[in-house]
Amino acid sequence: MTALRTVTLDLRNAFQERGVSAPELAAREIVCAGLGISKTGLAAQGERGVSGEMLSGLWDMARRHIEGEPLAYILGQWDFYGLSLAVTPDVLIPRPDTETLARLAIETLERTKNPRVLDLCCGSGCVGLAVAANVPCAGVTLADICPKALQIAGRNAGALGIKARCIEADALTPPPPDFGRFDSIVCNPPYISDADYQALDIGVRGYEPAPALRGGADGLDFYRAITLNWRDALKPGGAMLFEVGLGQAAAVAGMMRDGGYGNVSIQRDLSGIERVVTGHNDPSINIR
Repeated sequence: MTALRTVTLDLRNAFQERGVSAPELAAREIVCAGLGISKTGLAAQGERGVSGEMLSGLWDMARRHIEGEPLAYILGQWDFYGLSLAVTPDVLIPRPDTETLARLAIETLERTKNPRVLDLCCGSGCVGLAVAANVPCAGVTLADICPKALQIAGRNAGALGIKARCIEADALTPPPPDFGRFDSIVCNPPYISDADYQALDIGVRGYEPAPALRGGADGLDFYRAITLNWRDALKPGGAMLFEVGLGQAAAVAGMMRDGGYGNVSIQRDLSGIERVVTGHNDPSINIR
């Protein structure tokens, strides 16, 4: 048998030699997932022996990652805003940038009693579930056009003990009349332009679902449709919060103002990038 410490080091070195980003993190994640070891307990088990069969499984996972498959899909789960979520190639991998959207949504609803929240284009459900986990008595609806994505979102809600309504809905068209109204709509829609999509890294373009990435010729198709069609799904004074791509914030903010939203604002993520555009269903409080 090979010692666990040696296996982890060998994996890290292999990732480093092949130019894999964050090689030490990737090695630890694969070892912990492949052997069922907690991340906190990894160091304490450094001398544990790894059988040949287990070693073969770990190197198979490593090979997939070296060939470009995202680590999250290999592991079948990823962390977001303190939550561990199931992910498959049917949903986008939750990213740290999107935690800004979740944080702002939580802050918006902190003083709202029993708020109703819609996560539109929900994918894994990461944003809506983060809101539900941090806002007492929040009622969350997870909506996506992809049935397989909704299955993942529903599975994540169940695993977290969160009661969520999962509804198939097309964000490019108006909601049904009986869809309901919400205190907040959070949305991380597809926003990659056609040109930018072709230039994406193979780890994204080759594995993550294209419909969840592609937002039309300029990347703004979903913002146009949602600002036009979904404002009436907000309660009076309710907030619409969008994640936006690099360089898109001003255009989306303009759409929201032109669409009659009030108090439109732009917030930056931890890297200083304009990441979230927020507006309210109350044009009387518009601040330009």
